[in-house]
Amino acid sequence: MLHTINLDCIACGACLKECPVNAIEAGTRIYTINDAHCIDCACCVPVCPTEAIVPNISPEETRLAWARALQEVEEDVEVPARVATTHGTVA
Repeated sequence: MLHTINLDCIACGACLKECPVNAIEAGTRIYTINDAHCIDCACCVPVCPTEAIVPNISPEETRLAWARALQEVEEDVEVPARVATTHGTVA
């Protein structure tokens, strides 16, 4: 899983020196990781003072993670058969 640099980046340059393939580039406000060059070594992650370098999760992985989290919550919450509302009782 590749990494991305989020908006917590302060453009300090600490990650630039750590990347063995020079996949990190200066953006307009923050640094960015060029996915075409990144080898996912994660050398940049521990040197970031703001922890702005995080796993880049695909939309599908995000959807699956939310679905799993929702399922866990639903399993932990007991929903009563009848729920009283301000407009009456819902069966």
